[in-house]
Order: sequence, then C-alpha cells, then structure tokens
Amino acid sequence: MANLQNLTPYKKGHKSTGGRPKGSLDMVALLKKYLDTDYTNINKKTGKKETKKFSEWVVIALIKQAAKGNVLAVDKIFDRINGRVATELKGKLTLDVKKLSDDELEDIVNGN
Repeated sequence: MANLQNLTPYKKGHKSTGGRPKGSLDMVALLKKYLDTDYTNINKKTGKKETKKFSEWVVIALIKQAAKGNVLAVDKIFDRINGRVATELKGKLTLDVKKLSDDELEDIVNGN
C-alpha cells in the first residue's frame, strides 16, 4: 500500500517513457477498422456463404441474443435506439479534501 507522505512530484524536465507509441491505433480506432471489414460466414440453415461487414454480424448476433431473452442484449438495443435513461441524482455532495486524513484519502483512492 502506498504511503501518501512518500509521494513526490516529478522533477522539472521529467519525461514519461510509458504510454502508447505515436502513430499506433487506439482501441476505438481498431474497433472501427475491424468492424468495417468484410467477414464471410456460412449460413447454418442454407449452407451458403454470406459476406457482410463485421459490424452487421455483431448486430445480428445481438438481436438473436435479445430474441432468446437475454435482458442485457435487449437493454443494449434500447439504449442504442432510444438513448440511455438519465439517472437523476438528488442531494448535494461536498468534499473538502484538505480535511481528510491520509487513511481516508487512501480509502477513496482504493475504492473503499
């Protein structure tokens, strides 16, 4: 467990060596790239080959899952068609971080 008292800021001129290499595709770009490619599948009923965009196959699979009663699939479809239902938050949340102890801050960082 990290001790908050031992944390120090980066020194001036520090460069991080981590991260995604420049020019590489992020997850969204990769998904868009591969979902837009053609994919050939064999129709189980007819035995014939069918070629569609991979995104179309994903939509078909989602609809089939919804038709079988998969509530999560139904929820995803409704979210895409109608938009997500907004969750209303009531009350007022105020938090003065300066008044928290190190243990309380650590609990917040660790999700406790």
